[in-house]
Amino acid sequence: TKLPLPDRTCPACNARVEGAANFCAECGARL
Repeated sequence: TKLPLPDRTCPACNARVEGAANFCAECGARL
């Protein structure tokens, strides 16, 4: 069973980003 990663904050635009995401859905910055 995989536990979901906690949400992170995008360093570029400060939006909340899924912990498993590779890039920000808001601004497209790579994380």
